[in-house]
Amino acid sequence: MDSSLGSLRQLEHHTGERVRLYSNRQSDDYPQHWHTSFEIIQPVENEYVVLVGEERHLLRPGDILLIPSGMVHEIFAPETGLRYIFMVEREEVCRLKGMSAILGSFYPSLLLTPEKDGWLHQAASGLMKRAAEEYGQGDCFAGEMMRLIMEEMLLLIGRRLVEQKSGSSAVRDPEQDRMARFLDVCGFIGDHCHEKLSLEDAARYAGYSKNHFARFFKELSGKSFYEYCLEQRMLLCEQLLADPALPVTEAALRAGFGSIATFNRIFRERKGMSPTQYRRIQLGNENQ
Repeated sequence: MDSSLGSLRQLEHHTGERVRLYSNRQSDDYPQHWHTSFEIIQPVENEYVVLVGEERHLLRPGDILLIPSGMVHEIFAPETGLRYIFMVEREEVCRLKGMSAILGSFYPSLLLTPEKDGWLHQAASGLMKRAAEEYGQGDCFAGEMMRLIMEEMLLLIGRRLVEQKSGSSAVRDPEQDRMARFLDVCGFIGDHCHEKLSLEDAARYAGYSKNHFARFFKELSGKSFYEYCLEQRMLLCEQLLADPALPVTEAALRAGFGSIATFNRIFRERKGMSPTQYRRIQLGNENQ
């Protein structure tokens, strides 16, 4: 089902599964659209063209493209060919330990190819194949097995991104300790973002002075502590808005926004719509 928002479309799905597979042979193009889920595309036969923002990807058979939630993209299909399209719920990705700290590295998209990514592509491709085989089983365990396989793939990719952030994949104990501390404090922020969490609180938890922590956090995350807290509150609020029984105002307060006016302004700036419009789109298929 499609929900329209201006000239864009959000693709929705009539299923409660947190990981879904579409074995796609359709020759139809998909105009500009977006999802609340992560999308993972791997052509099996023939090429596949995907536009993500300003990036154009010509996917060859075996290439793997990860498109994070909320990214507007467009797909052009050949007349023939098989490709696997996995949809992974955003909450499933965010709940993986350490993943929230590197989500920004997935944007606007992440392409894995044999030439560029070597063993990582080989491992991810093998996991994609295993997930497709589980889908073919069709029994009561298939969905959970697919979820576990996709988690393993995302964690492998996350580990590589962390290694890239630290500047090397070689064993470097001081650097690994520094990165581990960073991921730990990101988890701490994620757990407490709905509270009145200050820079001093996070610095104390990490064992740094306030000024040193601010530089440390900006260096590894690419954003300020306050910007990261805001992103975590937004993620929490999006999850809360999925509950139709919870008033929007209550969702904002539970996510840590003290001012409803400020919350509405920030939400519209970041999502291009009001919280009420966002909820309507998320719950659209339940109201049909």
